[in-house]
Amino acid sequence: MRGYLTSCALGLVLILLSPSARAQNSNIVDDIIISDYRIFRGDNVPTNSSIVEPSFADIAPIQTLNQIAGVNIQQGSGSESLTAIRSAVLTGGAGAGSFYYGVNGVSVRAAGFGNVNGFLDLPFAGAEQLEIYKGPHPILLGSNALHGGILALFDARLPAGSHVNSHVNSQANSPANFNERANHLSVRAGSDQYLSASLGGVLASETGPSRLAANLELISDGGFRADSGYDKQTALISHYAQARGWEIDSFLAFTNLNQETAGFAQGEDAFRDREIALANDFPEAFRDVNSLLLGAKFSREYSLAGIDHLTQIAPYLRSNEMDFRLHFLPGQALEQNEHNSAGVTIDHRVKTSDAEISFGILADFTRGSLYEFQENETEFSFIQGLHYDFDVKARQLSAYINVNADFSKRLSGRFGLRAENMDYDYDNNADSGIFGRFLRLEDREDSFTYFSPSADLSYEITPRLSGYIRAAIGARAPQISDLYRVQINQAEGRADVETLDSVEIGMEGHFNARSSWAIAAYGMEKRNHFFRDADGFNVVNGRTEHRGFEASANLYLTDHLSLNSNLSLERHTYDFNRNVGNSSEIITAGNRVDTAPDVQSFTEISYQPSHWGVGLSWTHLGEYFTNAANDRDYPGHDIFGLTAHYNISDNMLAQLRVDNVTDKLYADRADFAFGNERFFPGRPRSLYFGLSRYF
Repeated sequence: MRGYLTSCALGLVLILLSPSARAQNSNIVDDIIISDYRIFRGDNVPTNSSIVEPSFADIAPIQTLNQIAGVNIQQGSGSESLTAIRSAVLTGGAGAGSFYYGVNGVSVRAAGFGNVNGFLDLPFAGAEQLEIYKGPHPILLGSNALHGGILALFDARLPAGSHVNSHVNSQANSPANFNERANHLSVRAGSDQYLSASLGGVLASETGPSRLAANLELISDGGFRADSGYDKQTALISHYAQARGWEIDSFLAFTNLNQETAGFAQGEDAFRDREIALANDFPEAFRDVNSLLLGAKFSREYSLAGIDHLTQIAPYLRSNEMDFRLHFLPGQALEQNEHNSAGVTIDHRVKTSDAEISFGILADFTRGSLYEFQENETEFSFIQGLHYDFDVKARQLSAYINVNADFSKRLSGRFGLRAENMDYDYDNNADSGIFGRFLRLEDREDSFTYFSPSADLSYEITPRLSGYIRAAIGARAPQISDLYRVQINQAEGRADVETLDSVEIGMEGHFNARSSWAIAAYGMEKRNHFFRDADGFNVVNGRTEHRGFEASANLYLTDHLSLNSNLSLERHTYDFNRNVGNSSEIITAGNRVDTAPDVQSFTEISYQPSHWGVGLSWTHLGEYFTNAANDRDYPGHDIFGLTAHYNISDNMLAQLRVDNVTDKLYADRADFAFGNERFFPGRPRSLYFGLSRYF
């Protein structure tokens, strides 16, 4: 299968050899969402959402998304990562089910089959734009968007295209107007045998409104730790056409990853020992992933009785497979999981002079399986032999309504409600009963129904200043891993619908046409929180509270000097008590949730006088606790980066990137589990050089 997908990826190169002209910068842009793939536009309503444009200069999603207030992506080994959006860094089913990852409005995984390493399935680098939603957005995204979502857009009609450098065209006097070029070939080489190439372009019909866009990226990384290299191929194809009064947007996205995984560096402050940090005690660990998503959207606008209507029908197919070694657990079992889905969203909008009403349905049908087997000898309660072998059929049905209304020239609002039902049909293929710590259930069926309302009010104080208030309740059904990957301590309880109540207030403004700022404060309460503790046991019926303040600014200090900065002040706490034998895992109400720094910030200053430019960035991550009892912690870190570019000609660009300029010893991720301090060490000082050619 992996060889077949790689061959398909290479074959897509033929599509890209067509002349046209398009490329773009990759800055964080205005917070107003503009994608035509959004079900609800609300273009005049300030929200807690942002758009970023990925840069080919970025090595990993962390380097793009951590520029956004409230977002904390922790890098694991190779392509692995864990996400936090207005939350602690969540693992297991909690991490898999709390964040939405999608392409052109379609989730890359079915709602109950989430992947805690969400970026493994998301073709991040090839996307034209990324929409980041902070906090629950139930009407738009539904399940798996409890704390937020990340939506990748690749649309043949978008005016963007090459993701070259975050400084290209960031100044008005940039000599090479790369925005007017479409086809590009970019190559990059760097430390630790890193090589990558990106090829993209657009083919537009000369006889009608038809456009084909495609982007292919190939990456090979030797890894800075022993036995940790990976090869990854991603491809995105988008096509736009018109037929019989319908507009048709279709797309295909696929990702293939073959990775040799480095496990945790273990021991007290192990990340401070360079020899330990660069070693790998789990050379047999690996992860193989392939993901395929195919979708289309049929849209038609018409008028009835003087009222404008828009109907959209969006069917899709998805397929996901993943094999990996559970190196982070004693016993290091092998897991194999897969699922295949078919679904459709049908949406209808009615628009009047001062309101827009949207309503629709979603139906998703999925078949999936999970198999876990431990070859190694028994360690603790992680027994040798079969752990789980089950199949699940799932049905997701949703109905929603949303109303955008203008109450006056300055006051507008948005109100919505989503109802959702998740049905699971679980079939156990192994003997039922208790096996070590693992409890294999008899065949069963489960059904969950829940409702998620939201409301926004926005007020334009002045033409350059606006404020908003937002309330929403997010809800999600349990993941299949929550329900059927059961452990012996769950015998008296099971996972239930998890909810997150959220209230937020914010303001945003513009100093001038090029400089903007935003602030927001929020409070959230989570109920029925299902998570995995540091001993690997599942916890049901947890409660947590979340408070935060965010500030961001994008300023042009002079014609050549700009500043981009964000700050997040957060406090995530447990709101329940749990007494267990392991003192490090005793939870007391008011304790901080582990892996939840109170302070995060990012600042980048850029200077571009003419056809060259430089940028210096500073990432600050504050101290955080690594266990529930709050008696272990990670001290935080400060990391500096440097970028530079030089426009060699009107159609050629050279780039330089230096990560961790001071070669600091730090940890991308720190936790405490099974009695050990564990770390994913941060990458040492690394150098990357790239060339991009436009034609």
